[in-house]
Amino acid sequence: MVVFTSGNLIIVEGNNPDEWLPALPWQGENFIKAINLGSMKSMGIPNPITLTEPFTNGDFQYQFKIINDWNPCYIINMTTGKVREIKYLPLFKTKDNSGQIVSDNTISQIRKM
Repeated sequence: MVVFTSGNLIIVEGNNPDEWLPALPWQGENFIKAINLGSMKSMGIPNPITLTEPFTNGDFQYQFKIINDWNPCYIINMTTGKVREIKYLPLFKTKDNSGQIVSDNTISQIRKM
């Protein structure tokens, strides 16, 4: 069983069409550093393309390519030339400040639909 708490879910494009896999720990750690979450980088004109400094994991060298400061993002295996899209999804509880209470009447209207 996998349990997620607040933070970011990072997924990486797999080998098959429409396949997305959880980022490996080293992919996630390096990606969080590269994307620089929480920064004010979009306050001006976004950088069209950011290529990070290459880094090594095992026998392979990688770098991230980030378009328009935030996305789309790619992890590039510089040793093999393989490029995979990488996505990040923030996970947090949505705060509902509407103050609306769902009544039994509202629920019954939903059931009729």
